[in-house]
Amino acid sequence: MKTRLLCATTSYPSSPSDPSGRFVAELNALYAEAGFAPEVICPRPHPRPQFSQLSQLPQDPRCPLYGFPVHEARAWGGLFGGSGAPDYLQAHPVRAFSLAPLNLLNLTLQARRVSASAPHVPRVAHWLVPSLFTLDHAHLAHAHGGDVALLERLPQGGRLARALMRRVSVINFVSDDLHRRFEALLNAPTTRFGVAARVTPMGVSEAEPCERFRATLRALKAREGTPLMMCTVGRLTPIKGLDVLLEALSLMSEGLRSQLLWCVAGDGPERDRVAREARQRGLKVSLLGQLPPSERDALLSEADVFALPSRQLGRRVEGSPVALMEALASGCAVVASETGGVSGLLTQAPSALNPLIRGAQQGDARSFAPQLTSLIHLLSSLTREEREARREALRVFGGRWRWSALRAPHLEALDAALDQ
Repeated sequence: MKTRLLCATTSYPSSPSDPSGRFVAELNALYAEAGFAPEVICPRPHPRPQFSQLSQLPQDPRCPLYGFPVHEARAWGGLFGGSGAPDYLQAHPVRAFSLAPLNLLNLTLQARRVSASAPHVPRVAHWLVPSLFTLDHAHLAHAHGGDVALLERLPQGGRLARALMRRVSVINFVSDDLHRRFEALLNAPTTRFGVAARVTPMGVSEAEPCERFRATLRALKAREGTPLMMCTVGRLTPIKGLDVLLEALSLMSEGLRSQLLWCVAGDGPERDRVAREARQRGLKVSLLGQLPPSERDALLSEADVFALPSRQLGRRVEGSPVALMEALASGCAVVASETGGVSGLLTQAPSALNPLIRGAQQGDARSFAPQLTSLIHLLSSLTREEREARREALRVFGGRWRWSALRAPHLEALDAALDQ
């Protein structure tokens, strides 16, 4: 008989094509393979987020990804809908903080109702704030980035961080950068509070590209007459720095721009701006909308370059971007802003791959443009066989972030928490 496991999270997919908190569902699947029976406690945005026509699928009260029971708490005011709580907080700080108490109360009441029937089962929390406050105690908590940035932003963030130490046994950080920043808030190592700290990123699933969509992308590239394809994947929000990429492309020569088709996967408040400015600058851009996983995998398998021009917004920076790990595991060459946990991911690459993995100063188009330019020149000079060989080398390197490779450290973290 499997052991029940309660998972409190502020983000969880509501359909197979919803990217919100997808890695939480995938980690739960890993726990299930190890003999646990996960149950999810999460907010339900009201109204539910709308997806592109390509991605719409029927809703299901149980997570359609893996069939785990989902106990939903009513969320009010859009705080947990749309592009997510961190972006909502960035755009509407006063409204977000006014909505927070009611949403926290609803989530806490739901967590207490579920916990009452399982007083001694293991508990896992994703995002330290607010998930840890909804539980009496969590054996294991995962810090992803937005939660640490929120604590850094709050006037009493250090005090709140120390209060959290009384509610958890083990904290896993998805990057070394988050670990350092959290201990700076505490002004002490977590061990001083009797809490063990680990650093393990979330993983990515094995790619299952849709062949039909791959053919569509190839036809699109042929129609545009571009030998190379660049892609961006993720919510179209300010922290992703797409305006930086637009400016960087404008700084490149017209001849180079004509060789590149930019495919934009994702949706969000920056979509109209990207479409408008791309037209004004004469760029070859295709806005694909939010893609189901198989089509996202197809895009990454066809793209030559993955761009991640993220910037720091206030205290918010990238934690350990899943899209970057997916791109590397698919063999994409990368140009990425060195911000937050991105630098740690890029520096793990062996020196032989450095020509294909470029870092740029965050928020700086004049740093991003030459890195992208030199990468395009390199890829254009390679034969098809050379390009595929380098792509395979990137796939091997990126394989370290597959769930199959991260299974052992994640299960060790849970086992260590249960032994506390």
